[in-house]
Amino acid sequence: MVIPQSQATSNESRLELDKNKKNYINALTLSKRLSDRYSGHQALKNIFHPETCRLRDKFKQMCETLLFDDSIDYGLKIIDLLWRKAAYEPI
Repeated sequence: MVIPQSQATSNESRLELDKNKKNYINALTLSKRLSDRYSGHQALKNIFHPETCRLRDKFKQMCETLLFDDSIDYGLKIIDLLWRKAAYEPI
């Protein structure tokens, strides 16, 4: 069975959108985990804890990937989230 070119590209774009949506949800989940690390009575110790640094690096990579893959739909949201969670809140 031959799939018309328009359907093939439609399926590919749908898969790409699903992948980007999943990456965005994962970035939000990591953002919440970072917020939990930044709050509390030991927040200063937790900012430079190896686990927090690992989470922050993973979060940065995920945001950068999403920003380059789908800058139109998620670009402004990701830039704001990346700024707040990776740069501003640790300060």
